[in-house]
Amino acid sequence: SRGTLEQHYTEALLQRHFRLAGQFLSLTEKTGNPQYAAWVPGSLNRLGRFLANYAPAKDITPLLASAVPEIREGMRRSFSFIR
Repeated sequence: SRGTLEQHYTEALLQRHFRLAGQFLSLTEKTGNPQYAAWVPGSLNRLGRFLANYAPAKDITPLLASAVPEIREGMRRSFSFIR
């Protein structure tokens, strides 16, 4: 059904945002190239934008926002299409 598809798509986006932030940090450490680290804040900001309207994550969102300033900043500018 459409609702199930939307739910799976939304969950895939959430996983992607987490993965990208971690991947950029990992590349920075593995290669010693600080250029990758420049992408981490944007990835975390987009994660915050996503989480701002994602009801299933409402229990963990305050913890993430308090620990990661980029997530907190992103939550101030939420995406409008996430449910």
